[in-house]
Amino acid sequence: MKKIIYYVVFVTVLLGVYLFITGFFTNKFNNLVGDAEGQADTRQREGDVENEMIVYETDAESADECSSYETFDSENMVCSFECNDENECKLIQNEIDNELSTWADDLAEDKGPVEEKNIASDDKSLKAEYTVSTGEKITLKEGKDDDKYQKIWEEISELSPDTLSNKFIETYQIFDNKDDDTLAFVDDEDQNGKWRVAVNLAGYNTSTAKENKATFIHELGHIITLNSDQVNPNITKTSCKTFYLDEGCTNTNSYLNNFKKLFWVGTTGEQTFNQNKFVTEYAATNEVEDLAESFAFFVLSKDRESLGHDDKGEKVRSFFEYPELVAIRNSMRSVLSQDIVRARKLSQ
Repeated sequence: MKKIIYYVVFVTVLLGVYLFITGFFTNKFNNLVGDAEGQADTRQREGDVENEMIVYETDAESADECSSYETFDSENMVCSFECNDENECKLIQNEIDNELSTWADDLAEDKGPVEEKNIASDDKSLKAEYTVSTGEKITLKEGKDDDKYQKIWEEISELSPDTLSNKFIETYQIFDNKDDDTLAFVDDEDQNGKWRVAVNLAGYNTSTAKENKATFIHELGHIITLNSDQVNPNITKTSCKTFYLDEGCTNTNSYLNNFKKLFWVGTTGEQTFNQNKFVTEYAATNEVEDLAESFAFFVLSKDRESLGHDDKGEKVRSFFEYPELVAIRNSMRSVLSQDIVRARKLSQ
């Protein structure tokens, strides 16, 4: 009987040892397999991240707003480009940014893209008038509000330095005069130091996005160079010792006075167009338009080195001597780059 008991105990111990050893190595093996599978999954996920493209996109109304490096998605209304990593993205962005320099060439080929006439400001032509307050906010004063009017103002206000808008712009108007191809104009009609910005829908709708933005830069150039910090409206023509115009008497060291002394010595009013002297035909209209057109080229040209050394190149180059204008240029170009370069990352 004792032998049987010993035998049963012995067998039970052996069975326990067997089960322990089997279980230990089985768990060890499963852990190793699990680790290997986990590492494989990690590598798989890492590979997926490495292989996933980075996408940059910007809202657009048409394919015309896309650069040559982008594709237009008509369903989602966006221009976009893809890249494998941030270095490649930067290279593509730089190439797209180089396209910005062609804007000046397009402007020159058109010869007169921002020609300003008098938009008939009758009740039929005026669609809406807004007051502009601090922070570039607009409030409807007359007419009917419209999302498109708001969008156009956003285009202008994004380009305009906040300090300029807050200090000098008081009115924003939308006209729709199909008998006038004017796209936009600005003026300080009552000479109170506050300016009106007006846009003609007929001109805006028939122009390209580039032409519209180039025009807005030109018009903002007028406000930058003719505002009450630059021109004194209280000095009469007979008392003016520098250069007198409708806005008043230019200050001695104003942009316009310096520009005239450098490039319009002994001349005034409309000049014969010479492609070596004027960036566009419209620039030959007078000193004021020459400065505004040259300012637009200053913003749109790639850099100082890309400019020629003829008169028109020297006119554009002269703006680089003003640090505050260079800052405005950089600000405007950053807005244009966001619109063209598509700096908003969609996914990675």
